[in-house]
This record gives sequence, structure tokens and C-alpha cells, in this order.
Amino acid sequence: MAHPNLSPHLHTEECNGYIKEYQDCHADLWKKFSGQCNPEYLAMMKCFRREKDYKRKNHKLRVKIYVEKPSQPEDHTADD
Repeated sequence: MAHPNLSPHLHTEECNGYIKEYQDCHADLWKKFSGQCNPEYLAMMKCFRREKDYKRKNHKLRVKIYVEKPSQPEDHTADD
């Protein structure tokens, strides 16, 4: 399973902490290949999911603010 980009500027401080723990665990080859980093990986992925949900929710709110409702067609019939 692939994870998203781990660059610190893309994530919150909370997720950066999980990323650091995961990378520290992966530095030990025995832990990396024996599956002992799985808890760190799962915690990191849950944090990424919370970030994604937060961004999705806020994007929907911003779109509601900036998108104008379509206006009703104007009646151009003139009383002559």
C-alpha cells in the first residue's frame, strides 16, 4: 500500500510527528522488514485521512461561499 508524499510542508504538525516516528522506525531494517513498523504506519495513515477529511469539508464550505446561485432569467417583455 502506497502512502502520500511525506514532505513536512504538506501536513499538519500532528501528522509530521507520526511521519517522524514512522521514518525512525524504518531506519532500523529489522523493524522495517519484520512488520514492527505497522502501528506507526497505521497511525500515520489515520492522521492523513483526518487531514483529507478536514480539507474536503472546508473546501465544500469555501465553494458554497464563492459560488453564486444561478439567477432567474429576466423577463424582458415590455408593456407597449
